[in-house]
Amino acid sequence: MQIIIGLLVVGLGFLMVYKPRFFIDFMGHQDWIEKILQVYDDELAYKVMGIIIIFVGAFIMTGLIWDILGWALSPVINAGRKI
Repeated sequence: MQIIIGLLVVGLGFLMVYKPRFFIDFMGHQDWIEKILQVYDDELAYKVMGIIIIFVGAFIMTGLIWDILGWALSPVINAGRKI
């Protein structure tokens, strides 16, 4: 099941890289993308987001997403534990 979900996410990321104008026309200009990515061209911003989504999809397919999320969220998860 994770392979199918990962392939769908990779496909979405590929479409964002291949046809960013469709996503710009569909979702419009996003100010938050400019603030987070510091990219002031809409098509380039959607392409960068597409590449990030492709990596996330590959991590989902291989099962690495849980290890990455566990590492990234470990300060929050372990905050209440006493050593």
